[in-house]
Amino acid sequence: AGSTFVTGSVTVRNAARILCNTIVQQGIATCRFTGQQLPVGHHNIVADYSGSSSLVPSSSLPIALNVEKALTTSTLSLSHGTVRYGSETSVRFTSRVAAPTGLLSAWGRVVVMNGSVRLCAFTVVKGKGSCSLAATELTVGRHSISAHYQGSTLLQGSVSRSQTLIVTRS
Repeated sequence: AGSTFVTGSVTVRNAARILCNTIVQQGIATCRFTGQQLPVGHHNIVADYSGSSSLVPSSSLPIALNVEKALTTSTLSLSHGTVRYGSETSVRFTSRVAAPTGLLSAWGRVVVMNGSVRLCAFTVVKGKGSCSLAATELTVGRHSISAHYQGSTLLQGSVSRSQTLIVTRS
C-alpha cells in the first residue's frame, strides 16, 4: 500500500494582501516572499488551504511576524586631515551609507558631528552626500568628527567611525 499525500494549493497572506501562492507537493507547501512585500511593523501571517476532492478548505491560525528596519553602515571621509584656522571651508566631509543588498540605495539625512556639536548636515542621495564648514567654525586643536545617518522608514540609523581633523594656527 502506498502513501496518500494532501493535494491542492496554499495562499499565504497578511490580512487581505496575498504574499505568495503555491501548490501542495507530496503534502508540503513552500513559498517565499521578499522582505519588501511587507512594510516595517507587526504582521499576522495566515496560510489558506484551498481544499481538495476529499478535504475541505481551511486556514491556519495567525503567526506573528515583526519586520524591523534594515541595518546600515555609515562611513566618513575628510578631504583634508589638517587645516589652518580660518580655512575650514576647504574641508569637505563625505559620507556613504550602505544598505543591505536588494534594497534601494539609502536616503535620508546625515549630520556631521564634532563630538556632540553639530557641524553640518545634508540629504543622502543614492547612498552618499557631503557638506563643508563655515570659516572659523572649529577651534585650534584636534577634533573627532563622525557622520550620523538618521535612518529612514525602512533603514536604521548608523554612525561612522570617528575621523580626526586637526586645526592649526593660521
